[in-house]
Amino acid sequence: MPGIAGIFSKRNTGLELKRIKKMLECTLHEKFYVSGVYSNRDINCYIGYCTIENSFAYPQPEVSSDGSVLMFFTGECYSVNDSPCSNMKKMMEAYCNNKTSFLESLNGCYNGLLIDLNEKKVTLFNDRFGIRRIYYYENEDAFYFSSEAKSILTVIPECRQLNPHSVAEYLLYDCALENKTFFEKIFLLPAGSAWVFDGKEINRKAYFSPEKWESLPLLSENEFSRKLDHTFREIVPRYFQGDKVGFSLTGGLDTRMILSYLNPQPNSVPCYTFGGSFKDILDVRLAPAVARACGQQHFHLKIDDAEILQNYEKYLNESIYMTDGVMGVDKIDSIPFNRMAREIAPIRVTGKYGSQVMKHVLGFQERAIELDLVNMDFKKFIYTGRETLKSMQIKHPFSFLLFKEIPWWWNGFVIAESSQVAVRSPFLDNNLVELLYQAPQEQTKKSGELYQLSMIGKNSPSLLSLPSTSHGGTNPFSFLTLKAFHIAGLVDKLVTREKCPYNLTDKIGMVDAILSKVNLNKVYSGYSYFRRYRSWYRDELSGFIRDTLLSFKTLSRPYWVGNVLKKIVADHISGRRVFYREIRKVLQIEMIQRVLIEEIEKSSKINSEDF
Repeated sequence: MPGIAGIFSKRNTGLELKRIKKMLECTLHEKFYVSGVYSNRDINCYIGYCTIENSFAYPQPEVSSDGSVLMFFTGECYSVNDSPCSNMKKMMEAYCNNKTSFLESLNGCYNGLLIDLNEKKVTLFNDRFGIRRIYYYENEDAFYFSSEAKSILTVIPECRQLNPHSVAEYLLYDCALENKTFFEKIFLLPAGSAWVFDGKEINRKAYFSPEKWESLPLLSENEFSRKLDHTFREIVPRYFQGDKVGFSLTGGLDTRMILSYLNPQPNSVPCYTFGGSFKDILDVRLAPAVARACGQQHFHLKIDDAEILQNYEKYLNESIYMTDGVMGVDKIDSIPFNRMAREIAPIRVTGKYGSQVMKHVLGFQERAIELDLVNMDFKKFIYTGRETLKSMQIKHPFSFLLFKEIPWWWNGFVIAESSQVAVRSPFLDNNLVELLYQAPQEQTKKSGELYQLSMIGKNSPSLLSLPSTSHGGTNPFSFLTLKAFHIAGLVDKLVTREKCPYNLTDKIGMVDAILSKVNLNKVYSGYSYFRRYRSWYRDELSGFIRDTLLSFKTLSRPYWVGNVLKKIVADHISGRRVFYREIRKVLQIEMIQRVLIEEIEKSSKINSEDF
């Protein structure tokens, strides 16, 4: 994915330039990437960069008018000093005019480097939410960092092993906690960081703290509603700046809220919706009418399920490699989907995080596997993982969502999507998030939805009249039709999700397995989700699952009880029980081990060089 890599050398060895080239090489995933290398022995700094041609961060680096400051940047910035959708040149001007407050003025998802030759210092920074990752490793000789962990794995052999604490936390929560990564001794730069290297040492600073927003006074209901309307109206246009901008449209209220405030000119914003070939999900059925109501063209970007399943291993390896193992093994279509989106427009605006910030819908929770599967010696790491979460002291739920859950738990989508397109969402705009901290009451799904409905109705009554995935619209016939789809969607969720309520998972799974054999699953499945890995791992992908998870390699890992894993795979494939979660997580860890550790180790031996 487009990004940066670098080495801050504490004592030059002469190998830094060779290493930074190697670090950069493994990040060049697409032909439309543009890359380069910068080195400065005077300040012991070696930088590699990769960007998309004609994107916000192109060309690189940006140099100040007097040549004393260089900026490398990944991502986008949507305002600097209230100048909407700025560019690298304006960012450099803003830095030179006010170095002290520059980073706090940035608005977007990004990371970057500022090299100040006069002051002989380098500042490594990221956005205040930590969305754009920076991985780092440090030893007595140097500080290594990169937008992709594999860059470090390529040149630092001692990192080529999984961190057992991170594996355990993933088995519990689907992500590593406290800025750990899957890899030993590789960590994430904390959100809102500005780490300064002076040629010898690194001063770890933060330019932003959530406490600044947490301490804001609450507003009255009328004042908050007025400011929310004003703020959203002000920020939405920022995210549609550019020659070619596409809109990822769903059937939900988040994307509809954006369109109601954008009020675009006819045929100015091409809209598209992702779907599979099994059946049109509700998003695909609802989105075209929304686009038509706004005078926009709509495209159904459909992936052929049969093609994905036939080439599952190829797409899986690509996804694991490109996202450093962060994207789930049951979401490997994200990169192909966004390749299709790039053909429409290189910039993709989404409603991403809308439900999180407006309704405080949390995705982070314990999703533990069956502990009987976990090796007795490894269970201590599971217990430690639970204690780690308890010790984090979640004082402010909204801050936890923004600064922990989103960068740790949601990040796989960002990495996969950003490898193909520039991804934008107004729902993480600084101005909006700051205002939401002042909501008169803690937002809930219901209260957040009421705000959205009110805002949509005020700006575009025609959009409010159309049914959405959560609201029936104002047409009685549409309301009844949507209710029928909601009931069908509920049934779909029962046969698609990992777990069902009231201990019904296995019972429903057995019925689904029987009905699927005579294709009756087409009657009740495919309304809510186009991804159906629970049944795919049982049926179409059963051979791959059996060969991979029951291989000597997998069974010999220190995490699993081999006989239990064999029974889990056999029971799921036979339809006797549902072990979607266990299969998904074991496969994730196994593929990270194979693709990002064993393959990189093998490649480094074949191309053995002195790094």
